[in-house]
Formats: sequence, structure tokens, C-alpha cells
Amino acid sequence: MNGTYQKNGVLCGHFSRKRQLDLEDIGRDQAEAYFTWLGAQILPNDKVAGTIDYEKADFKVILPNQEVLLVEAATKASDIWHYVFEGVDIECRKLKYIKQLGPQKLVVAMTKQDGSELLLIPGMTLHKATECGMEYKGQGKIKSSNNFKMPEHGCHKVRKFCRGPGGGTEEDFYRIPFKYVTHIGIECSGKKYKILQKKVSLE
Repeated sequence: MNGTYQKNGVLCGHFSRKRQLDLEDIGRDQAEAYFTWLGAQILPNDKVAGTIDYEKADFKVILPNQEVLLVEAATKASDIWHYVFEGVDIECRKLKYIKQLGPQKLVVAMTKQDGSELLLIPGMTLHKATECGMEYKGQGKIKSSNNFKMPEHGCHKVRKFCRGPGGGTEEDFYRIPFKYVTHIGIECSGKKYKILQKKVSLE
């Protein structure tokens, strides 16, 4: 489905079943492989009796120290991956996943489409980006809202033009500075990883 809808002052793209089929399994598989490699127990969090609950993150992860996290998997196309170094864009609708356990317990695990890199984005960064309220920074030909002011921490809402089968739409994202993200090289999925960057704490 093409087009956008507005909810709580946020311009969102409609859920794309084709994109889900093309990309979702990559992100879910790589997120599960990485946390399993860490020795964590992985439990489904978004499925009840075979039905997907889109209000919940993909996995519940119990780390070896018994800390519990919620992990939402995502995949970014390889041809636009290089933009993450300027800021990682997360769909605003993913903010809803902090409701279950709070922002400190959510991690968005974003995989490069070719399976070679993984980003771990703390849920707290999404929460901080909401400080912009209704205001947003425009990208490209889209002008910023009249009262937009960049927060000191740099996490903010951005409105940009997104390509799509119908020609593209304007959509809102939370843009997270790359310094707050853990960047991991996937040398052999489930077996060998290399930390390319450790995140700077936002708190």
C-alpha cells in the first residue's frame, strides 16, 4: 500500500507487505543469531497463538546476566546503508515498542541487507527524539517546521522524501546520531563478530 497517514503529529508510511517479505527475515535472522551468540535466551514477543501483535517488538531477550531486553529487528537496503554514518533513521512508529518495558529496555537491531553489518540502537535515543514534539527538521527540498530547534543531544525528528513503488512519499523518522549506536561487523553470522564502534551513552 502506498501513501502516508498521520498519527500523533507524525507522518508515517503505510505498512508494506512486500517490503516485509523482502527484508524482514534478514533483520530477524541476524538479530536472533547475534543475541544467541552472546549466550542469550531468545523468546518470541510479537506472536500469540500464531497471530502477530504489531504493538510489540519482535523478541524478548534474556541475557546471561538475566537482564531482559526487547529487540525490534530492522533491515536497511545496502545501497543506502552509507547514510547511517550521518545519522540512523528509525521509523517513528517503532517508538510504540517502549511501552512494554520502557525505553531503557528496547534495542532496535538494524542489519545491512547483505548481512555484513549490524547496528544496535538504544530505545532511549528514540525517547529523547520525541522532545521535538510536533517539530521536525526537513531534508532536501522539504523545509523544516517553523519552530524546529535541534536538541543538544542531537536526537530529533526528520521529515524526508522516501522512494517507493508509487513514486515516493514524505515520511517522518527519528534520526539518531551515529555516536549513540553500537556498530558491529558480521564476519560469520552466529559465529564471529567484530565491534567496529561502541556507543556513547546518552544518559
